[in-house]
Amino acid sequence: MKPALRVAAVLLAAGSGSRLGTLPKSLLQLDAEPLIRRLVRALQAAGVQDVVVVLGQHADLIEPVLQGLAVRRVHNPRPGDGAVSSQRLGLAALASFDAVIVALADQPLIDAADITALIQAFAQRGAGVGVLYPQVDETRGNPVIFSAAVCRDILAGPADFGCRQWQEANPQHVLTWLTPNRHYVIDIDTPEDMQLFEHEQGRALRWPAAAVPVFHNLASSRFELQIEGQLSRCDYRRDGDALALVHTGVPSALEGRGIAASLVGAALAYARSEGLRVRPVCSYVAAYMHRHPETADLLAP
Repeated sequence: MKPALRVAAVLLAAGSGSRLGTLPKSLLQLDAEPLIRRLVRALQAAGVQDVVVVLGQHADLIEPVLQGLAVRRVHNPRPGDGAVSSQRLGLAALASFDAVIVALADQPLIDAADITALIQAFAQRGAGVGVLYPQVDETRGNPVIFSAAVCRDILAGPADFGCRQWQEANPQHVLTWLTPNRHYVIDIDTPEDMQLFEHEQGRALRWPAAAVPVFHNLASSRFELQIEGQLSRCDYRRDGDALALVHTGVPSALEGRGIAASLVGAALAYARSEGLRVRPVCSYVAAYMHRHPETADLLAP
Protein backbone atom coordinates (compact mmCIF):
# COMPACT_ATOMS: atom_id res chain seq x y z
CA MET A 1 0.00 0.00 0.00
CA LYS A 2 1.39 3.37 -1.04
CA PRO A 3 1.87 5.96 1.71
CA ALA A 4 -0.61 8.86 1.64
CA LEU A 5 0.46 11.87 -0.35
CA ARG A 6 1.65 14.88 1.58
CA VAL A 7 -0.44 17.60 -0.03
CA ALA A 8 0.00 21.36 0.27
CA ALA A 9 -2.12 24.11 -1.26
CA VAL A 10 -1.73 27.62 -2.58
CA LEU A 11 -4.95 29.64 -2.45
CA LEU A 12 -4.92 32.67 -4.75
CA ALA A 13 -6.75 35.72 -3.37
CA ALA A 14 -4.62 38.65 -4.53
CA GLY A 15 -6.71 39.95 -7.43
CA SER A 16 -8.54 43.26 -7.62
CA GLY A 17 -11.94 41.84 -8.59
CA SER A 18 -12.06 44.31 -11.47
CA ARG A 19 -15.06 42.66 -13.13
CA LEU A 20 -17.03 42.77 -9.87
CA GLY A 21 -16.61 46.47 -9.26
CA THR A 22 -13.10 46.07 -7.75
CA LEU A 23 -14.54 44.15 -4.79
CA PRO A 24 -12.77 41.08 -3.36
CA LYS A 25 -14.85 38.19 -4.68
CA SER A 26 -13.30 35.83 -2.12
CA LEU A 27 -15.40 37.67 0.49
CA LEU A 28 -18.69 36.86 -1.20
CA GLN A 29 -20.76 34.87 1.28
CA LEU A 30 -22.60 31.62 0.66
CA ASP A 31 -24.79 30.53 3.55
CA ALA A 32 -23.34 33.48 5.54
CA GLU A 33 -19.74 32.25 5.20
CA PRO A 34 -17.07 33.92 3.02
CA LEU A 35 -15.98 31.81 0.06
CA ILE A 36 -12.34 31.94 1.11
CA ARG A 37 -13.12 30.44 4.52
CA ARG A 38 -15.26 27.75 2.90
CA LEU A 39 -12.40 26.74 0.62
CA VAL A 40 -9.79 26.74 3.39
CA ARG A 41 -12.04 24.48 5.45
CA ALA A 42 -12.57 22.18 2.45
CA LEU A 43 -8.83 21.86 1.83
CA GLN A 44 -8.06 21.11 5.46
CA ALA A 45 -10.94 18.66 5.85
CA ALA A 46 -9.55 16.78 2.84
CA GLY A 47 -6.20 16.38 4.60
CA VAL A 48 -4.21 19.21 3.03
CA GLN A 49 -1.46 19.83 5.54
CA ASP A 50 -0.12 23.26 4.57
CA VAL A 51 -2.31 26.03 3.15
CA VAL A 52 -0.69 29.24 1.92
CA VAL A 53 -3.05 32.11 1.07
CA VAL A 54 -1.64 34.73 -1.30
CA LEU A 55 -3.10 38.18 -0.63
CA GLY A 56 -2.70 41.39 -2.55
CA GLN A 57 -4.90 44.37 -3.30
CA HIS A 58 -7.62 43.64 -0.72
CA ALA A 59 -5.42 42.12 1.97
CA ASP A 60 -6.74 44.47 4.66
CA LEU A 61 -10.29 43.24 4.07
CA ILE A 62 -9.48 39.54 3.64
CA GLU A 63 -7.01 39.03 6.50
CA PRO A 64 -9.62 39.47 9.28
CA VAL A 65 -11.75 36.77 7.64
CA LEU A 66 -8.85 34.32 7.95
CA GLN A 67 -8.54 34.78 11.70
CA GLY A 68 -8.68 31.48 13.56
CA LEU A 69 -7.72 29.40 10.53
CA ALA A 70 -4.44 27.47 10.42
CA VAL A 71 -3.13 29.09 7.25
CA ARG A 72 -0.01 30.98 6.29
CA ARG A 73 -0.30 34.31 4.51
CA VAL A 74 1.94 35.64 1.76
CA HIS A 75 1.56 39.18 0.43
CA ASN A 76 2.08 39.94 -3.24
CA PRO A 77 3.44 43.50 -3.36
CA ARG A 78 2.61 43.70 -7.09
CA PRO A 79 -0.70 41.87 -7.62
CA GLY A 80 -1.20 43.76 -10.86
CA ASP A 81 1.52 41.58 -12.38
CA GLY A 82 -1.07 38.81 -12.65
CA ALA A 83 -1.95 35.43 -11.21
CA VAL A 84 1.38 33.86 -12.15
CA SER A 85 3.24 36.23 -9.81
CA SER A 86 0.94 35.24 -6.94
CA GLN A 87 1.22 31.56 -7.79
CA ARG A 88 5.01 31.68 -7.75
CA LEU A 89 5.09 33.52 -4.41
CA GLY A 90 2.78 30.92 -2.89
CA LEU A 91 4.76 27.97 -4.26
CA ALA A 92 8.03 29.45 -2.99
CA ALA A 93 6.57 29.62 0.52
CA LEU A 94 5.77 25.90 0.71
CA ALA A 95 7.92 23.44 2.61
CA SER A 96 7.89 19.64 2.29
CA PHE A 97 5.18 18.05 0.13
CA ASP A 98 4.54 15.45 -2.57
CA ALA A 99 1.82 17.35 -4.41
CA VAL A 100 0.43 20.87 -4.41
CA ILE A 101 -3.03 22.14 -5.21
CA VAL A 102 -3.39 25.63 -6.67
CA ALA A 103 -6.91 26.78 -5.88
CA LEU A 104 -8.99 29.86 -6.64
CA ALA A 105 -10.85 31.70 -3.90
CA ASP A 106 -13.97 32.28 -6.01
CA GLN A 107 -15.33 28.73 -6.46
CA PRO A 108 -18.39 28.59 -4.20
CA LEU A 109 -19.25 24.89 -4.41
CA ILE A 110 -15.85 23.22 -3.95
CA ASP A 111 -16.03 21.10 -0.81
CA ALA A 112 -13.89 18.53 1.01
CA ALA A 113 -15.25 15.66 -1.09
CA ASP A 114 -14.23 17.47 -4.28
CA ILE A 115 -10.69 18.07 -2.97
CA THR A 116 -10.44 14.44 -1.82
CA ALA A 117 -11.52 13.18 -5.25
CA LEU A 118 -8.93 15.42 -6.94
CA ILE A 119 -6.15 14.13 -4.69
CA GLN A 120 -7.21 10.52 -5.25
CA ALA A 121 -7.23 11.00 -9.02
CA PHE A 122 -3.71 12.40 -8.85
CA ALA A 123 -2.52 9.57 -6.61
CA GLN A 124 -3.75 7.07 -9.22
CA ARG A 125 -2.15 8.85 -12.19
CA GLY A 126 0.06 7.00 -14.58
CA ALA A 127 3.84 7.16 -14.73
CA GLY A 128 5.18 10.44 -16.05
CA VAL A 129 2.14 12.55 -15.21
CA GLY A 130 3.16 15.75 -13.45
CA VAL A 131 -0.02 17.83 -13.63
CA LEU A 132 -3.70 16.92 -13.40
CA TYR A 133 -6.68 19.20 -13.90
CA PRO A 134 -10.43 18.46 -13.89
CA GLN A 135 -12.55 18.85 -17.01
CA VAL A 136 -16.35 18.75 -17.22
CA ASP A 137 -17.62 18.09 -20.74
CA GLU A 138 -15.54 20.56 -22.78
CA THR A 139 -14.87 22.97 -19.93
CA ARG A 140 -11.57 23.03 -18.12
CA GLY A 141 -11.90 23.37 -14.35
CA ASN A 142 -10.04 24.10 -11.14
CA PRO A 143 -8.28 23.45 -8.80
CA VAL A 144 -5.19 22.00 -10.48
CA ILE A 145 -2.81 19.61 -8.72
CA PHE A 146 0.82 18.87 -9.57
CA SER A 147 3.94 17.23 -8.24
CA ALA A 148 6.79 18.68 -6.22
CA ALA A 149 9.05 18.16 -9.26
CA VAL A 150 6.78 20.37 -11.37
CA CYS A 151 6.84 22.97 -8.61
CA ARG A 152 10.62 23.01 -8.69
CA ASP A 153 10.58 23.39 -12.49
CA ILE A 154 8.16 26.32 -12.26
CA LEU A 155 10.25 28.14 -9.66
CA ALA A 156 13.38 27.58 -11.72
CA GLY A 157 11.75 29.35 -14.67
CA PRO A 158 11.41 33.07 -15.41
CA ALA A 159 9.08 35.38 -13.50
CA ASP A 160 6.22 34.91 -16.00
CA PHE A 161 6.40 31.09 -15.90
CA GLY A 162 3.64 29.33 -13.98
CA CYS A 163 1.71 26.09 -14.01
CA ARG A 164 -0.19 26.84 -17.23
CA GLN A 165 3.08 27.68 -19.01
CA TRP A 166 4.63 24.44 -17.72
CA GLN A 167 1.67 22.49 -19.13
CA GLU A 168 2.03 24.17 -22.51
CA ALA A 169 5.71 23.22 -22.57
CA ASN A 170 5.09 19.64 -21.35
CA PRO A 171 1.71 18.46 -22.71
CA GLN A 172 2.80 14.81 -22.61
CA HIS A 173 3.03 15.03 -18.80
CA VAL A 174 -0.42 16.57 -18.29
CA LEU A 175 -3.51 14.50 -17.46
CA THR A 176 -7.02 15.77 -18.17
CA TRP A 177 -9.25 14.21 -15.51
CA LEU A 178 -12.75 13.88 -16.94
CA THR A 179 -15.49 14.24 -14.35
CA PRO A 180 -19.22 15.09 -14.39
CA ASN A 181 -18.85 17.17 -11.20
CA ARG A 182 -19.72 20.76 -12.12
CA HIS A 183 -18.34 22.10 -8.84
CA TYR A 184 -14.97 22.29 -10.57
CA VAL A 185 -16.15 24.64 -13.33
CA ILE A 186 -18.33 27.07 -11.39
CA ASP A 187 -16.57 30.29 -10.42
CA ILE A 188 -17.61 33.88 -9.94
CA ASP A 189 -16.13 36.70 -12.00
CA THR A 190 -19.01 39.03 -12.83
CA PRO A 191 -22.39 40.17 -11.46
CA GLU A 192 -23.95 38.01 -14.19
CA ASP A 193 -22.14 34.98 -12.74
CA MET A 194 -23.72 35.75 -9.36
CA GLN A 195 -27.18 35.93 -10.90
CA LEU A 196 -26.66 32.72 -12.87
CA PHE A 197 -25.43 30.94 -9.76
CA GLU A 198 -28.55 31.92 -7.82
CA HIS A 199 -30.80 30.89 -10.73
CA GLU A 200 -29.14 27.49 -11.17
CA GLN A 201 -28.39 26.63 -7.55
CA GLY A 202 -31.29 28.28 -5.75
CA ARG A 203 -28.78 29.80 -3.33
CA ALA A 204 -27.64 33.42 -3.28
CA LEU A 205 -24.16 34.86 -3.00
CA ARG A 206 -24.12 38.01 -0.87
CA TRP A 207 -21.64 40.79 -0.24
CA PRO A 208 -20.79 41.54 3.40
CA ALA A 209 -20.92 45.22 4.25
CA ALA A 210 -17.23 45.17 5.19
CA ALA A 211 -16.28 44.40 1.60
CA VAL A 212 -18.04 47.43 0.12
CA PRO A 213 -16.60 50.93 0.58
CA VAL A 214 -18.83 53.63 2.05
CA PHE A 215 -19.22 56.67 -0.20
CA HIS A 216 -19.50 60.15 1.31
CA ASN A 217 -22.02 61.99 -0.85
CA LEU A 218 -21.28 65.58 0.12
CA ALA A 219 -23.86 67.02 -2.28
CA SER A 220 -26.65 65.01 -0.62
CA SER A 221 -25.25 65.22 2.94
CA ARG A 222 -25.20 61.48 3.48
CA PHE A 223 -23.01 58.41 3.63
CA GLU A 224 -23.99 55.74 1.11
CA LEU A 225 -23.38 52.08 0.53
CA GLN A 226 -24.45 50.32 -2.67
CA ILE A 227 -24.90 46.54 -2.44
CA GLU A 228 -26.63 44.42 -5.07
CA GLY A 229 -28.11 47.50 -6.71
CA GLN A 230 -29.74 48.78 -3.52
CA LEU A 231 -28.86 51.97 -1.67
CA SER A 232 -28.35 52.17 2.08
CA ARG A 233 -27.76 55.57 3.67
CA CYS A 234 -26.93 57.58 6.76
CA ASP A 235 -28.23 61.16 6.42
CA TYR A 236 -26.78 64.09 8.31
CA ARG A 237 -26.96 67.86 8.61
CA ARG A 238 -24.36 70.33 9.83
CA ASP A 239 -25.32 72.15 13.05
CA GLY A 240 -22.46 74.60 13.51
CA ASP A 241 -19.54 72.58 14.83
CA ALA A 242 -21.67 69.43 15.18
CA LEU A 243 -22.79 66.71 12.81
CA ALA A 244 -26.40 65.71 13.41
CA LEU A 245 -26.97 62.14 12.22
CA VAL A 246 -30.67 62.23 11.47
CA HIS A 247 -31.56 58.99 9.69
CA THR A 248 -30.10 55.58 8.88
CA GLY A 249 -31.88 53.50 6.27
CA VAL A 250 -31.18 49.97 5.01
CA PRO A 251 -33.50 48.07 2.61
CA SER A 252 -35.24 45.16 4.32
CA ALA A 253 -33.58 42.65 1.97
CA LEU A 254 -30.15 43.76 3.25
CA GLU A 255 -30.88 43.85 6.96
CA GLY A 256 -28.73 41.85 9.34
CA ARG A 257 -25.52 42.21 7.34
CA GLY A 258 -23.83 44.99 9.32
CA ILE A 259 -24.58 47.69 6.76
CA ALA A 260 -26.00 50.26 9.17
CA ALA A 261 -22.98 49.81 11.44
CA SER A 262 -20.62 50.40 8.51
CA LEU A 263 -22.44 53.60 7.56
CA VAL A 264 -22.52 54.99 11.09
CA GLY A 265 -18.90 54.01 11.67
CA ALA A 266 -17.90 55.94 8.54
CA ALA A 267 -19.92 58.97 9.65
CA LEU A 268 -18.32 58.97 13.10
CA ALA A 269 -14.85 58.58 11.61
CA TYR A 270 -15.54 61.59 9.38
CA ALA A 271 -16.74 63.66 12.35
CA ARG A 272 -13.59 62.81 14.29
CA SER A 273 -11.32 63.65 11.35
CA GLU A 274 -13.04 67.03 10.94
CA GLY A 275 -13.03 67.89 14.66
CA LEU A 276 -16.83 67.81 14.82
CA ARG A 277 -19.12 66.71 17.64
CA VAL A 278 -22.02 64.36 16.92
CA ARG A 279 -25.74 64.71 17.69
CA PRO A 280 -27.32 61.24 17.40
CA VAL A 281 -30.82 62.26 16.30
CA CYS A 282 -31.35 58.85 14.74
CA SER A 283 -32.19 56.20 17.35
CA TYR A 284 -29.93 53.65 15.65
CA VAL A 285 -26.97 56.03 15.89
CA ALA A 286 -27.69 56.65 19.56
CA ALA A 287 -27.81 52.90 20.22
CA TYR A 288 -24.61 52.38 18.23
CA MET A 289 -22.72 55.00 20.21
CA HIS A 290 -24.03 53.51 23.47
CA ARG A 291 -22.62 50.12 22.40
CA HIS A 292 -19.29 51.75 21.50
CA PRO A 293 -18.16 53.77 24.51
CA GLU A 294 -14.99 54.78 22.67
CA THR A 295 -17.17 57.20 20.70
CA ALA A 296 -18.50 58.98 23.83
CA ASP A 297 -16.05 61.87 23.41
CA LEU A 298 -17.79 62.74 20.11
CA LEU A 299 -21.17 63.45 21.72
CA ALA A 300 -22.22 67.08 21.44
CA PRO A 301 -23.21 68.73 24.73
